[in-house]
Amino acid sequence: TLVSTPAVGSGPTMVRVHPTRAHFYVTNFNSNTVSGLTINPDGTTGVLPGSPFAMTVTGARNVHVHPSGNFLDVAGQTSLESFSIGADGSLTSLGTTATTVAPRNEGGFTSDGAFLHIPVVSGVQSFSIDAMTGLATATPLTTTPGAAPVNDLAVSPDGSILLVNCQIAGANNDQIVPFTVAADGTLTAQAVNNLAFDVGLGDFASNGVYYVGDVVDGNNRLFGFTVSNV
Repeated sequence: TLVSTPAVGSGPTMVRVHPTRAHFYVTNFNSNTVSGLTINPDGTTGVLPGSPFAMTVTGARNVHVHPSGNFLDVAGQTSLESFSIGADGSLTSLGTTATTVAPRNEGGFTSDGAFLHIPVVSGVQSFSIDAMTGLATATPLTTTPGAAPVNDLAVSPDGSILLVNCQIAGANNDQIVPFTVAADGTLTAQAVNNLAFDVGLGDFASNGVYYVGDVVDGNNRLFGFTVSNV
């Protein structure tokens, strides 16, 4: 049942809810802003102080709220901009970190908030996050095996495994590339899993099962995979 149609900026693209569930943020691709909205008990919304918030980065689609609830990161075409989140939900820019490639879909923090992993065309761009200041530092780009463009990634609940979906031109032959995640955030590619379907955007459930859809074939099905860090 429709309960709210709040006004935001031009080209709203990605929504991320704050860990308190009291408010959320939206990247506005065309107007190059972030809208912040409060969430009322009945599902209607209000506007956070200072919203919409201007961004320095351009072409921003991806927005990610740190697990601590203290910081927010927005990935643009050539840089990542970090923000502190005030007690009232307002955003203050902390500065930008240069990157080399534009983000694709989704991405996410490890559960401890120490690293942010964002998919790019050729692999994964990772950032280490300072727990005190919220500042992000880009680490070297991790490329996926083979030439398939990256579609999406998901981090396991314990943060030890990262799965990357890769799209290959043609029917029924996409891939999932698993990476182990070291304590320092380093990603190590494991054996590629060749699929017999066209992969959608997947994610982990709390029990560690990874679910992903068959996006093209019209079979109306999901696939659930157990994932072991061995």
